[in-house]
Amino acid sequence: MPVITDTKPLILDFTGIYADMELERALGIPCEKLDLRHLRSVSMYVDEEAEEELSRLLVPFGYNGLHYLDNGNYHYVTRFFLRKIVSPFCLLVFDHHDDEQPPAFEGLKSCGSWIRDAKDELGEIPGGLMKSVMTVRGRNFFTGTLAPDLPVYCSVDKDVLSESECSVNWDQGSMRLEELKETALRLLSGRRLLGADICGECLPENPQTKETASALDRNRFVDVELYNFFKELMLREG
Repeated sequence: MPVITDTKPLILDFTGIYADMELERALGIPCEKLDLRHLRSVSMYVDEEAEEELSRLLVPFGYNGLHYLDNGNYHYVTRFFLRKIVSPFCLLVFDHHDDEQPPAFEGLKSCGSWIRDAKDELGEIPGGLMKSVMTVRGRNFFTGTLAPDLPVYCSVDKDVLSESECSVNWDQGSMRLEELKETALRLLSGRRLLGADICGECLPENPQTKETASALDRNRFVDVELYNFFKELMLREG
């Protein structure tokens, strides 16, 4: 059976960037949208109270399909979708940074510690369902492995791409978009893709500038290309 059929993309709106990008119009299909701009203590770091509120707001949404997570400060939201998976799986991450760092502040989880946090919560406990993690940090730069024969959830931070491809709010790697897709296709060969998410939008300081308009255009292009790519993979036979 195909993994999904017509699941709508989910847009998580922390900053309003997707309205600036006119992403839903560019995708050409209706999207689920969740307005999170009212939340506090959620950018880069998330405290226990904000985590509980985010978890509550995401209850109606499953792990399957494609999720847009806003800029890289919110990459930790991937953990909320991983929690929803009910059978053994692997996690495949594209990210220029090592997101397994210990949090800088006691009791706070962050966009830089989310893989470590996910391992603690889902992978390194008795009966944990997340059996392995692989991170692609650049061209031929891999850490970790994918356990054999298990389905995969894929998370992409666009900061793994070069500045010629898109603009993000962190320093960037050197991958081209086609290299990312070719690498994902090779690693996912013969596996079910359970779901995917994308973060790494830019943070325009002045929406009127030509440079910002260009950045929005390039990021929108990448988001649409990745939607079409992942949708095709999710619709195929596992």
